[in-house]
Amino acid sequence: MARPSNAEIQVGVLLRCRHPVSIVTKSASIVRDLDILEELAKLKLFHVYLSDDARSGACAGDGAAGLNDAELEAILEAAAEAGAERAGYVLLRLPLELREMFEAWLREHMPQRANHVLSLIRQMRGGALNDATFGQRFVGTGPYADLLSQRF
Repeated sequence: MARPSNAEIQVGVLLRCRHPVSIVTKSASIVRDLDILEELAKLKLFHVYLSDDARSGACAGDGAAGLNDAELEAILEAAAEAGAERAGYVLLRLPLELREMFEAWLREHMPQRANHVLSLIRQMRGGALNDATFGQRFVGTGPYADLLSQRF
């Protein structure tokens, strides 16, 4: 008989104690462990939160991370079809050096869309690429942020 893995032992303890588990990940590799997490999921004790760069490998669809507002409804639909019972969103955040890194990446990989994407971010961030204000940093402000919230 094969010895159980550490993950299987840990899930067994969580099951016995009926302890809920939430995993936040950017990696679609979460699907490789679904067989051992299935019992927790059946008891509504397991939740996984995927960033949009991971959801393409774990749910369905394809889109560049942070650039998929046009796909919002399709992403939610695919997640629901895959069994998701709830969803949330966080507006792209670009603190500190990430602003320059993201803009350089965007201009290199999607030059035809770069100005438009940066403009939308600034519209939701009070003219800047980031707004760390509590209560606004995850959802943004302004008409476009309101529209995304309504669509979601």
